[in-house]
Amino acid sequence: MRDDERDAGSTFSGIGGFDLGLERAGWSIRWQAESDEYRRRVLAHHWPDVPLYADVRDVAQGDEESRVEAQRRALGGGRLGGD
Repeated sequence: MRDDERDAGSTFSGIGGFDLGLERAGWSIRWQAESDEYRRRVLAHHWPDVPLYADVRDVAQGDEESRVEAQRRALGGGRLGGD
């Protein structure tokens, strides 16, 4: 991963307005969580390759490695320790 790459997960995603803004700012959306069926259809249309959860509690059941990596980057600004 390059230093300028950023990943984000999206909770309570709505129709993806914040997600779109993050992408335009250079971030990658790795997963989304939205309970409303209509909004999930909109998200699935615009982000067909992004995992989409109907219940935010299911995110914890998702890909553990990518969640840990995203959290590490968020907390460490993309770097660990003295890296």
